[in-house]
Amino acid sequence: MNAARALIAWISCVLALALVRPALAGPAILASPADALADAPLKVALSGFQPRRPVLVTAVQVDRKGRPWRSTLVVATDVAGRAPVSKPMALISAMTPPPGVADSFEPPAFPEPMEVTITAVGDGRSARAVVIRRPIAVNVRVRTVHGQGIEGLWFEPTGRAARRGVVMLGGSEGGHLVRAPALVASHGFEVLSLDYFGGGVLPASLVGVPIETVSRGVDWLSRRGGVAPGGIFVEGESRGGELAILAALHLPLVRGVVAVVPTPIVFAGLRFGQGPVDASPWTFGGKPLPYITFDTWRRYQATHDASLIAPATLPLERLRVPLMIVAGQDDKLALSDATSRLAIEKARGGGAGVTFLSYPAAGHNIDAPFSPTTNLSSAATPYGVLEFGGTAEGYARADAQSWPQILGFLGR
Repeated sequence: MNAARALIAWISCVLALALVRPALAGPAILASPADALADAPLKVALSGFQPRRPVLVTAVQVDRKGRPWRSTLVVATDVAGRAPVSKPMALISAMTPPPGVADSFEPPAFPEPMEVTITAVGDGRSARAVVIRRPIAVNVRVRTVHGQGIEGLWFEPTGRAARRGVVMLGGSEGGHLVRAPALVASHGFEVLSLDYFGGGVLPASLVGVPIETVSRGVDWLSRRGGVAPGGIFVEGESRGGELAILAALHLPLVRGVVAVVPTPIVFAGLRFGQGPVDASPWTFGGKPLPYITFDTWRRYQATHDASLIAPATLPLERLRVPLMIVAGQDDKLALSDATSRLAIEKARGGGAGVTFLSYPAAGHNIDAPFSPTTNLSSAATPYGVLEFGGTAEGYARADAQSWPQILGFLGR
């Protein structure tokens, strides 16, 4: 009888404990949004793991060449076996390629989405989640533009609401941008990603490029039915930033300018696949613009003597539209921070509204956010191996912080 009573008491105790401390649910990764644009921040949290234990979190995505890029971090669970990932975007930005790969990350061929597989393992428990990162919104149409001296891609959000128009310009690689214009259009802008050299009806190299090329693109986009009246914004990267500022100085329809890692001076042109030439990269009205040679530019890089570049520094005191410049303080190619500071003094002196964003440990490859930022400090280009500067962490911070400000500036 005593034994039976003891058994009943033990069972009651077990049941009471079960009610107070239920068994752990199965391990899980909550990643949201599970399907979104590539520039949307992620939230990642774990549940169902052993309490107060470390869990290894791994993220993998495959690049265009089929190579897996991977990042890892360790998080500690709380008393309930849960853990938020405090810096979830580092799972993507800190991805590194397999050993021996020195390339920067190349996303899948546009417009294929990217898949990021996240796994978590700890004390014999594991979970897996897959998130989709889309390079363009489903409501944006993409069409090639060809003719009347215009080459490029037109990104057109569907719908009847009037939209701000943006002409976007790449750098000395030639051709047109894709990733950033697709994301800008996905936020409701009408975008023309414009070629300004690269062959066909355009100059083959960055030599003698007419500023009027941008004028044709601005005029073309301003006539689209979905574009709101009142002018077009121009955004350019690197040498395209130089051209964007020139366009604002010469073209009446330009409403505002975003220049990302520019050199707001005119230095010599580039022969595609070769290198610098002693000729102006730009013309206006058929006349070449004043420029400095690359020898003079190299002397400036070594001395930071502003008098060397003064003859070719863009006359931003004549600027009458808003300007945003995004610079990297470790930009070893264009010295975008130092040269931009000289230029914005002129712009502010002339009364233009200037927004200056400058980021430590970022080099010449600031871009749209939330892509792997490793292997960006140097790269093989059509002009040889170039040093861009910056660290993976510096680029990730600059991308994430500058992007929403760029979108906000374009939407003013």
